[in-house]
Amino acid sequence: MSNSIVTMIHVIIANIFLFNYLVAILSTVYTIMQEEGEFAYKASKYQFIEKYSIAMLDNNGYSELILHPPPINVFTLFILPCVIKRSLMKRAAEVYSKFSYWAENIFYIMGFFMFELVMWPIVFCKVLANICR
Repeated sequence: MSNSIVTMIHVIIANIFLFNYLVAILSTVYTIMQEEGEFAYKASKYQFIEKYSIAMLDNNGYSELILHPPPINVFTLFILPCVIKRSLMKRAAEVYSKFSYWAENIFYIMGFFMFELVMWPIVFCKVLANICR
């Protein structure tokens, strides 16, 4: 019986010490991140802007190969054969830029219209009920 009581007390005290240790570690890491976080944020932002601003200086359309995020960059495979010739790449980049714009935004436009179609009868009926009251 005394062994069970001592074991329970040991487990409770060990949990309290481990929780205190966890809080101390998190507090230390938080203060370190708070001090270094502002600089790391600005450094990462500078690297990101520099990486893509250099690509935007290109007038031949090669910037289209790196500017798009992963779901959309699959379509860059269609303009890869045009890399050989600058004039062809410039024209392909213009077409690809327009295509990617509409490929990204057509879902938003269609979603908005579907939302409006679904909400129109509900809003119409509520407004009509408020007018009748």
